[in-house]
Amino acid sequence: MPSIADSLNWHRALSLRHLLGPTEFGLTEGKDLFIVRAYLPREISPEKLTISELRGLISAVWMLHGFGRPHGGIKPSNLFLTDSGVQLVDPNTSLRTPRFENARFAAPEILSGNNPTFDSDYYAVGALQIGRAHV
Repeated sequence: MPSIADSLNWHRALSLRHLLGPTEFGLTEGKDLFIVRAYLPREISPEKLTISELRGLISAVWMLHGFGRPHGGIKPSNLFLTDSGVQLVDPNTSLRTPRFENARFAAPEILSGNNPTFDSDYYAVGALQIGRAHV
C-alpha cells in the first residue's frame, strides 16, 4: 500500500470531474497530517443524496479503481456538492485515524485493521445508500 504522501501526491496530480485532490499537504511540528484543498461549503448528508449525485460518487470510485487505487475512506464528510455535482475528497487518509463516523461506513475488514480494497469502497457506497433509503 502506498504511503499517505505518495497517495496524496498522486491524487493531487489528478484532474477528474468528481474527485477533488489536495492543493497542499504536510506534517505539523507535532507530526499530525494536514491537507489543504479548495473550499467546499456544502457537505452532503447521506439522506439527501440524489440518484445523480450517487452516480457521480460511483463514477469517482470507478475512476480511482481504474487507476488501481481504492479510496479507503468514503463517508459523508468526504462528500461535497458543487455546481458541477458531487466531489469526493481525501482518498486513503481518513481511516488512518479511526472515528465513529468511519465505523458506520467502513467494511468489516477495514474495522479489523486490514488495508482498503475496491470491495471496501463499494461497501461504503452501499452504506451511504442505506442512509439514503431511510428518509
